[in-house]
Amino acid sequence: EQDWIIKGIVVANDESGNFYKTLEIQDSTAGIELKLDRSYLSTYFKVGQLVYIKCQGLYLGTYGGLIQLGYKYNNDIGRIPDVMIDNHIFRDGLPGTPPNPFVMTIPDLATVGQSKLNMLVKFENVSFVEAGQPFSLTTGTTNRTIKDQNGNTLILRTSNYANFASNIMPTGKGDIVGILSKYNNDWQLYIRDMNDLKNWQVDNSLEIFNETFATDLGQFFQFSVLGDQMWVQSTASGKTFAKMTGYVSNVGYANEDWLIMSNPINMDNYKNEIMKFETAMRYGLTTEQTLTLYWSNNYPGSGDPNSATWNELSIPTLPPGTNWTFVPSGDINLSGVTGTNVYFAFKYTCGTTNVPTWEVTNVVIKGEPMK
Repeated sequence: EQDWIIKGIVVANDESGNFYKTLEIQDSTAGIELKLDRSYLSTYFKVGQLVYIKCQGLYLGTYGGLIQLGYKYNNDIGRIPDVMIDNHIFRDGLPGTPPNPFVMTIPDLATVGQSKLNMLVKFENVSFVEAGQPFSLTTGTTNRTIKDQNGNTLILRTSNYANFASNIMPTGKGDIVGILSKYNNDWQLYIRDMNDLKNWQVDNSLEIFNETFATDLGQFFQFSVLGDQMWVQSTASGKTFAKMTGYVSNVGYANEDWLIMSNPINMDNYKNEIMKFETAMRYGLTTEQTLTLYWSNNYPGSGDPNSATWNELSIPTLPPGTNWTFVPSGDINLSGVTGTNVYFAFKYTCGTTNVPTWEVTNVVIKGEPMK
């Protein structure tokens, strides 16, 4: 009812078809979604265009908790009728340079996400979980998944009417720019077109090895050098893993137990190889290095691993040991690993105090074939 006027810069329109009869505008303080009952808005409201909105007579409402500026429709929020648009929305000058996106991480959504809704944001060094599939199915708007290096995820939402809907989501990782949105408790990102994928590094590697320990130790076997305890397969909260502990019936037992790959890999067939996995640990300290990772190109494939030469690999990220949360290791560079019969192994060691329990899963090795 008040004679309020707001202004903002257009940061998204309907040009690609991923936003339907919608403009997203923002200034340095916030963003808001405008619902307009007019097609081809991009011919009049370019990205970078400064606009003034005369709000008197318009309505604010929410869709799934996302505030929108529009007009009433069946006692709910709807689009501003076409005949009213030119009386409420006014351009100022020619389109300029749109604002730079706000750089944030997926965990940042919990703290600053609400203040960045309907604004241009950027997530760096992320990838697509469904890489190799189209951005959207033909049957309707489709949710895909953006993932960071620590396994945090965000919904990427794409309309089947977007002109890039059938494009294949690339492998690898890079930066993604888009409009931050939300539906109830689900954070969502809408990209405007393919130019919102920045600094993308396509991953042409093949998956050489993958083990989830679904029913047993799978493509690994265990060997005990010290102690009666052994690596075993286990399941918790729907997740499967290999588990090792030297703590039994309130007593800690000294152990040295190896989890060794059953079949060797010809690493000379590949280049730019990486390894990654997830670990969880409780009752110990990461700094004590009770779980280590090795490779060998002279292990015979059976027997005491200490009879062979093993080279330790540094694990970028390990769990804090305060809970059972699985933590991604990060990419482990295997470019220095050579040989035609290479074995990889996890080594568990403990004394009789501060005895940890370790869990390992989703062991993946990837590499690009040598030409």
